[in-house]
Amino acid sequence: MRIVSRLLKRARGRLRESNPAAWWLGKSLLYYPRLRCDIEGRFVPQAPQGISRSLVARIQTAYRLAIERFKGSGDSVWSAFSERSRDIHDSLLEPSGERITRLLEDPIPTSLFNGYYSVTRDLDLAEDSDEARELRKWSVHQILECFLRLAQGTGADRLWNPEREQPERDGETNFDRARVEALLDALDEEISIRIDFPNPLPREFGLPTSRGIASYRAPHAVYQAWRVRELLKETKGRKVLEIGAGMGRNAYYARRLGITDFTIVDLPLANVAQANFLGRALGAEAIWLPGDPAAEQAGRIRICGPDWLAGTDEKFDIVLNVDSITEMDAGHALDYLRDISRRTALFLSINHEGNAISTRELLSQCASEARVLRYPYWLRRGYAEEIFFF
Repeated sequence: MRIVSRLLKRARGRLRESNPAAWWLGKSLLYYPRLRCDIEGRFVPQAPQGISRSLVARIQTAYRLAIERFKGSGDSVWSAFSERSRDIHDSLLEPSGERITRLLEDPIPTSLFNGYYSVTRDLDLAEDSDEARELRKWSVHQILECFLRLAQGTGADRLWNPEREQPERDGETNFDRARVEALLDALDEEISIRIDFPNPLPREFGLPTSRGIASYRAPHAVYQAWRVRELLKETKGRKVLEIGAGMGRNAYYARRLGITDFTIVDLPLANVAQANFLGRALGAEAIWLPGDPAAEQAGRIRICGPDWLAGTDEKFDIVLNVDSITEMDAGHALDYLRDISRRTALFLSINHEGNAISTRELLSQCASEARVLRYPYWLRRGYAEEIFFF
């Protein structure tokens, strides 16, 4: 059975690589497939301002320090991604910094975001092809659904009830630009900030709004940062640690929501992506990287490798992990969870359970006992949102 499973997995992988549009369109991911949206998606044009040389130098220093102590990703998908990113690794180590500067200014066509932003690369098809148009249309539909679910999950909008609503409310509502803007206004009022969508990176694809182009990950990050803020109110805490942070959007919206003590721990190449996005979206002075003066950490988003976590005894009020821990090598994931159980009283996990390991099963192997709240994640089918109280 294991051999058959591996063969099927390889076949699915070949389909995704050879025809990404067919792979995505073949998935039943939508909550409201009958929803109508006449808005055409857009790619972010060339960024008006490049990355500063000083920020590039800080990113290179932090990366060199991280890889000196990095012990690898073990038996996980991230090992393969690291191999595909050898050119990025080499450019980060070049003294001049010229090649890595060009790469960071336009990273989406590279493999820097492999594993957590692949849909954007999948959209890089022949612009006039039928499959490109269909996939872009599907992507805009999915992004709009995420904003609807975000509004419903936070209470900014009522949840649709197919047992009572008229057909036109049952997922068939037509969304134009005015209706999207009204939905964003309602979200602003509910979560007490004006949501915006910074676009420091060219070629990012998403739903155009008056606040920037909103990519697929944006509504997820708003929800996750909002959830962390609400949980911090309950714990009366302020310190947040996120393990596995993608491009760093959760940290961006957490800062917008008033959370000023936020630390990211991730793989060295992921740290590069996060420093690039956050350093340009918020300003280079808003982030702290290994190699920066220790006295400058307060009030900045710290972006660190696994070695930093192993070398500190800091405790946190909330630890967050999204779409990450079940993708790790099982031994590394278990080590992280044991560490989490010792460092926090509250762990928020938003992960799928389609891999060999699940968050819940791994935590059962830890010495610490936990009380668990578990329910479906609002914005993505097949994902569980779990709050562990140690």
